[in-house]
Amino acid sequence: MDSSQQNHAGQFDVYLTISFTFAAATISLILRIVARRLIKLTFCYDDAFVFIAYFFAAVWAGLLFYWLQNGLGLLLVDIDLPTEKALEISRFVHWSGEIVYASSLAFSRLSILGFYWRIFKNSSIKIPIQVLAFATALWLVLRTFLAVFHCVPIEKFWRPSLLGRCDINDNTLFVATAIIHLIFDLQILLLPVVEVSRLQLPKAQRVGIITMFGFGVFVCVSSIMVMIQSRKYDAKSPELPWITAPIFTWVTAEINFSLISACLPTLRPIYQLIIGRPLRTASCQAAPWPHSQPRPDPQKSGSPYDESVQRPYSSLAIDFSALSRTHPHRIHSQRLRPYSSRVPDVLPADPSPPKGDEEQFVSEKKDAIRISAHGEWTEKS
Repeated sequence: MDSSQQNHAGQFDVYLTISFTFAAATISLILRIVARRLIKLTFCYDDAFVFIAYFFAAVWAGLLFYWLQNGLGLLLVDIDLPTEKALEISRFVHWSGEIVYASSLAFSRLSILGFYWRIFKNSSIKIPIQVLAFATALWLVLRTFLAVFHCVPIEKFWRPSLLGRCDINDNTLFVATAIIHLIFDLQILLLPVVEVSRLQLPKAQRVGIITMFGFGVFVCVSSIMVMIQSRKYDAKSPELPWITAPIFTWVTAEINFSLISACLPTLRPIYQLIIGRPLRTASCQAAPWPHSQPRPDPQKSGSPYDESVQRPYSSLAIDFSALSRTHPHRIHSQRLRPYSSRVPDVLPADPSPPKGDEEQFVSEKKDAIRISAHGEWTEKS
């Protein structure tokens, strides 16, 4: 490979990364919309966040295509522009890209956390979700401030000849940003694993759910590569279009992989449609994801089996007309009717208890009642 072909290899990598990852992100977003329509789910706040993230991802792709036409990935001697003009364009796109980059990633994370909240808001990871969402929003504000006011005046960033100052070190900012993004990505990746591992599901189903959430591994790998490439960045080098190409290649992958990661967990209705399973409607108040809570332990206080507390599921009641008149000590399995959330303290007088054994009869009947997590009551074996 001669020097000209080697110089253009950097451009080819950027073109390939943008084309492949942005197309995949676009398809994921379209499928997300289709999945919402299948279950007649109105758009929720996590959908709004992912649309905003996609908007910034599209702006990012547009900036990079513009920069590629003006020398990104090339040495200055290979760019068909005056050196000063090429560097000014490079610095301006660089400055704009930092703002767009931080915004797209932040809204992708907020979309994922919003989806987690709809599923796990009554679980043990409720507070971690809230903390991560607040930290994500705070970091977006801080990172945007650092990017905008990199230099004073702002225009000095892409026009160094202007009077002013630039106090922020690019190398330190790039590496610190990559490390913080990696920490966020790892925490978001591990959150559902903790909760899903507690569910009483078949192992294959647990692995499938974790895998669907686990696409974030690719986001983490991209963050690591951004950090590695950022350490090689030389802010004093005049070859800005050349030395930034590897960094922006991996940043592009990170942005679009984050979008895909935000969309994948919402595509379950499409999978159900493909394998022929029935679909059910859902709302923003309750995510269409089964077994969002661990199956209750009947031995623990506070479970749906405990008559001393209100049940966390839909209101439950027992239709005592199902009590057999011919066999007063047997209870037939019937669907619960949602009238009351508690088992009555006393049973109806009919069927009549044996004379002299009223208290024992009531006690035996109450002991016979067991309520399952599937909304059925059955006779105690």
